[in-house]
Amino acid sequence: MVKESNPFRVFFSSEDDPKRTLKQKIKVFLFLSVNKMNAFYLRKIRGCDVGIMCNINRKAKIDGVNPKGVHIGDYVRISQNALILAHDGYRNGAYLDTYIGDHVNIGWGAVINPGLKIGNHVIVGANAVVTKDVSDGCIVAGNPAKVIKINIKLHNKGYMICRGERPNS
Repeated sequence: MVKESNPFRVFFSSEDDPKRTLKQKIKVFLFLSVNKMNAFYLRKIRGCDVGIMCNINRKAKIDGVNPKGVHIGDYVRISQNALILAHDGYRNGAYLDTYIGDHVNIGWGAVINPGLKIGNHVIVGANAVVTKDVSDGCIVAGNPAKVIKINIKLHNKGYMICRGERPNS
């Protein structure tokens, strides 16, 4: 039987690490609260479609012109300075929906262009510029982003379960 993971287990579990101080517990609580508030803000105030257990850095930039066009799946992690767009400033009034699948990690400073679909179990490298759709289970990096590994699987906590292999190119 799989046990449901609870991010607030740190505070309410009798199995707490006895070495964990109150100060450490408060830091974890504040970290989790800030990330939960960011997802709440994106959902309720800005109108984004955000899945469950998403970890979105407060310095990540989600489209300010068309936030309702950004659809984020479950267990997604978005690092700071990442930019996710759902509009094209070049073409006046071109609003495009951007979809990010489940179990996706987006690295520091990555740019996701409007109208793209990022599949499930994907890692986008730091400072990558994604200009094309990304299929399921791969790692992309670079400018423009290219596939550097395929057939990967990510756990709910963000680490790789299956490491995959390099693509034939």
